[in-house]
Amino acid sequence: MSTGKDSVFKAFAAFDFDNDAAFQTGLQTIPNNSDPRVLEQAKIFYFSKTVAPLNASEYAEWKAAHSASDNNNVGTEPTENVGENVGGDAGDQGSQSHLPSAAGIPGAPYSASFVEIVDMIVQGKEIPGIRDIPDLINDQTPSASTAKAPPKPWETQQEPQ
Repeated sequence: MSTGKDSVFKAFAAFDFDNDAAFQTGLQTIPNNSDPRVLEQAKIFYFSKTVAPLNASEYAEWKAAHSASDNNNVGTEPTENVGENVGGDAGDQGSQSHLPSAAGIPGAPYSASFVEIVDMIVQGKEIPGIRDIPDLINDQTPSASTAKAPPKPWETQQEPQ
């Protein structure tokens, strides 16, 4: 994995979502926000829009790889609990100035959601939330017209002048 993506994943793991007022305000508008999967998706979406693009599937792979290696190296950086304050140093995480920007990441011109949709299209998977509209015209016979045609100008009675 490249060091650019690695630094984004580390920044996401260390991001203090609990004390971010904008995230907490937006989180209240999401239905079923107590579901861990919904919360994880909300964090990834918010981080991708405000800090740096983040691919959810790549992050899950990175997290799994680092969680396995962290079991061998106890005391390294917190990756187990995404977005939670592990270690109690939330005051140091308040500023976002130390986090990488989207412009500083080479090869990341699109947001994570766009990349995920492109991957789904390439793999031929169904995109959630998109209706399948068939490419055919109504094959039923048309109904007979029941409305009376409006009179033509010469068919109307003209008033004498």
